[in-house]
Amino acid sequence: LRVNPANNKSCSVAIKSGYAVLWDIGEKNFKPIYPDLEGPVNCVAFSNDGSRLALGIGFYPLHGALWGTRGDEAGVEIWRIDEEEPALEASTKLPGVCTDCIAWDRNDYEIACVTGSLYQKQGFLIRLNAGYLSPVKFIETEGVMARNIEYEYFEDQDSPERLVVGYGRGLLNSY
Repeated sequence: LRVNPANNKSCSVAIKSGYAVLWDIGEKNFKPIYPDLEGPVNCVAFSNDGSRLALGIGFYPLHGALWGTRGDEAGVEIWRIDEEEPALEASTKLPGVCTDCIAWDRNDYEIACVTGSLYQKQGFLIRLNAGYLSPVKFIETEGVMARNIEYEYFEDQDSPERLVVGYGRGLLNSY
């Protein structure tokens, strides 16, 4: 669940099945967004201006033998949501089987996500250009499933941001 930072009146939910939903808080109806890439929507993140929604795609099969039987690659999609109907802007497949978490930088120029491998023994922290989803940087990580990712900024505007990733069991890493 993510609340739209531009208005605090709408939200999106990763259903962790075949779609995500956009919902105006307090309303009865919602809009489903069905990803173009195969696989369930595992995580969502709004751009800071509220005009776009990033979907993290993928899942961890319960048994390794199931891998390769359907859309089992991690991926990211960007949807334009400031019009009447959501529209797909860009999509890309990523290494791993599941996009665990996703975040936008404060200028909406870049997206960072963490993907996990089939047996969750390794993963990747991936920075993508938000316009075309072209890779900016890949960092291989140790294998616990990531729960959250956030950009951290410093008071000094000349200092580069870093990414903080929260894993299960209270573990935090910064990159």
